[in-house]
Amino acid sequence: MKNVIDAIITLIKRNCFTLTTSNIRNYPSSQTCCTCGYKNSLTKNLSVRRWICPVCGTVHDRDQNAAINILRKALEMKNSA
Repeated sequence: MKNVIDAIITLIKRNCFTLTTSNIRNYPSSQTCCTCGYKNSLTKNLSVRRWICPVCGTVHDRDQNAAINILRKALEMKNSA
């Protein structure tokens, strides 16, 4: 999992844009299914490390799912700039 997060950070750095905490502070990256976009409010509790999306059935690791969503958000921000 650390490799996935490191790879995402490298991609962000290579694309030469800044993703600051103010840009993403209110984005529910670990609560949003990276497959279908469903926002699962039950995963707000930080002790929930794995969850299954009730819409599409994808099994999520909290950190990996958040990393994928943050990368997508950063790319969206870059493309809209």
